[in-house]
Amino acid sequence: MYWSDAMEAIEWAIFSAPDDADSINLSYGGSPGSGDTPMARFLDSVVDGEYAPIAVSAGNNGPSGTTVSEPGVAYNIMSVAASDDKNDWDPFTDTLASFSSRGPTGDGRSKPDITAPGYDIMSTNAFWEGANPDLVSMSGTSMAAPHIAGAYLLLLPYGIWRPMEMKARLINSALKMTGAWATWDAGWGWGYARLIDAKYQTASFTDSLSGDGDYDFYTGTVAQYDRASLVWNRHATYQGPHYPWNYYALSDVDLHLYDYSGTWWAGSAGVVDNVEQVNSPFSGPAVVKVYAWDLTSRPNIGEYEEYAFAAPSGFVKAQPPNLQVSLSIPSPVTTGSQFTVYE
Repeated sequence: MYWSDAMEAIEWAIFSAPDDADSINLSYGGSPGSGDTPMARFLDSVVDGEYAPIAVSAGNNGPSGTTVSEPGVAYNIMSVAASDDKNDWDPFTDTLASFSSRGPTGDGRSKPDITAPGYDIMSTNAFWEGANPDLVSMSGTSMAAPHIAGAYLLLLPYGIWRPMEMKARLINSALKMTGAWATWDAGWGWGYARLIDAKYQTASFTDSLSGDGDYDFYTGTVAQYDRASLVWNRHATYQGPHYPWNYYALSDVDLHLYDYSGTWWAGSAGVVDNVEQVNSPFSGPAVVKVYAWDLTSRPNIGEYEEYAFAAPSGFVKAQPPNLQVSLSIPSPVTTGSQFTVYE
């Protein structure tokens, strides 16, 4: 397949299909170990400009590191690794498929994002004509990525339609297969997709920051090892089925975890990824701060960044106190004289 064909197909799916696409899957890849490529920027522009969630296969070049294929290296999509689910219902017996590409990307970013079943998956047969079977069992990250494309669709009935919120919710609810304290892993990504927790155990929000130093607070109760996740977009301007001409540096947005006494417990302040995650070392009431460290200025918008935040169920956005001061002063005072102001 040519990249131009992929771009034309995505353009058709969004703008020309009788029922426009709510989710896009791309089980195809190019060079392993890529960094920021033109095709990756195209997918970033589709997610950022057209609000279309995209799942992309991470590649089948494992178990060596730095083997994620383009365009699974794109910032805004979900890059999907593959597991061997052992053909049973217990996720804790599952293993990472040996062929699944490992991160990081060629430019040092945290891909893949998430893992889904990709070993001996029964699906439709592209070569079904004649006496060939309609269904076929295959293995690969190409079989894993559609699980996440389907997960996007399952979130829609609950009012979760922004791609960054879908991504934050799926990442925050994923199983940590490499230990409770784990954050991102070169093989599993941010974890193993677990849709029941995405639905019942996760709260998610979208909001925005208006300039460097701006911040929002979220409050709730955490158990030890609970996580909070933050996602925002790398911005690129959609130009139809073409590589985008305008794409921008990534804003730097950080996460910080506090208890109610104001004690700082954990933070995530990377500078190359558009995902941040904190893991709670304590149990009890908590405050999570979303902080704009360095927002990228864009033409006609300036410093402004939309984001999605996900945390355990029960979290809410905190409203800061509304402080008011009532002052009582004497009647007009002679210039240069002293007087007292009463609060």
